[in-house]
Formats: sequence, structure tokens, C-alpha cells
Amino acid sequence: MAQLRERQKATRRRDILIAASTLFRREGYEETRVENIAELAELSTGTIYNYFPTKGDLLLAVVLLDGDASLAEGAALIADPPEAPLDAVNRLMQIYIDYALTHLDAKLWCNVMATALSQSRSEFGRGYFNLSRRLTEQLAELVTVLDRRGGLTLTVDAKLAGELLFNTMDHLFMHYITSGEMDREGLAQRLTQQNEALLMGMARLPS
Repeated sequence: MAQLRERQKATRRRDILIAASTLFRREGYEETRVENIAELAELSTGTIYNYFPTKGDLLLAVVLLDGDASLAEGAALIADPPEAPLDAVNRLMQIYIDYALTHLDAKLWCNVMATALSQSRSEFGRGYFNLSRRLTEQLAELVTVLDRRGGLTLTVDAKLAGELLFNTMDHLFMHYITSGEMDREGLAQRLTQQNEALLMGMARLPS
């Protein structure tokens, strides 16, 4: 019985997040009311607040939902990465970006950044910054695997390599969502250029 209740809670939580992300994209974050989310999810407003105390928590929880999925797909890639180190790093980052833009567009990501900073000490704010740490660690894990496989020879600590790669991706993603000057293809091209430069600086690549 307890397991059934937990499954029901998990299903209800996901239904709430799907409803929230749908309305956020369709109506905009500021225009979306929690009452509208409850109506779309076919739940009471009180039930929504039982799971998510604020609308900002809902927004950050959508990010965390996609973040968990991206980490799972990233783990599968690390288990059998592409042969070329640059291809492997690019592919892992593309997984992160694809999931980041599954339920949230560029405008909503601006709301995410502002909410994460203003609610950094809340449960979901801490979860958001913890996700960044986990993505960084997964990038470090990938370069460690590539190093052990002989695809590249690291000349710096793997943790530092992960941090540099993540910071590069994060910076370019922020430019993408805030500037309006770059499309998805342009973002991918810039990532490839910067990842190649970073890998050449952090490792000896096979000739």
C-alpha cells in the first residue's frame, strides 16, 4: 500500500510539472497563475502548494526533472562514448542542452536564472545548483573515461577539466538565452570551437 501511495505521489508530481511547463511556455512565466496549473493538472490549488510552495519552486522543479533525465542519458553515453574525444564531449553537452530546452524556451530560462538566484536557499534553489555540480562531475567522469581509454592524455586534474568544460558550456548557454544573436546551430558550432581549444589545452590528443 505504501509503495502504491508513493507511485501515485510521483505520478501526481510529474503531472503538475508537465502542466506547469506547458502553461509557462504557452502563457509566459509571469502570466501563468498557480490556479491555472491546478486546473490543467486536474488537481486542487491546495494540492499544488503541498508539492511546491511557490510558483518559482515549480519553475525550478521543471529544470530538475529534465536535469535528472539528461544525467541518465549522459551516463549511458559515458558507458560507450564516441571514439574521438571532441565528439564525445560535444555529444554529452548536446544531451544537456537538448533536455534544457525540452520544456523551457530561452525566455523562460531567463526566469529560471533570476529565480534560482532569488531562491538560492530554498529546497528547489539548492537543487538547481546541485544539478550544476552533478553535470560538472559527469563531464569530469567522461574525460576520465577517455583518458583511461587512451583517447586523450590529461595534463590537468579531471575535476578541473570538468569544471572548465561546464563553465564554457554554461557561459555559451547564457549568451544563447539572453542575446538573441545565436540559434541552436550557432550554439553547437561555438561549443565545438571552444571545446576543441579547451581539450588541446588540457590534454594531449592522439595525432
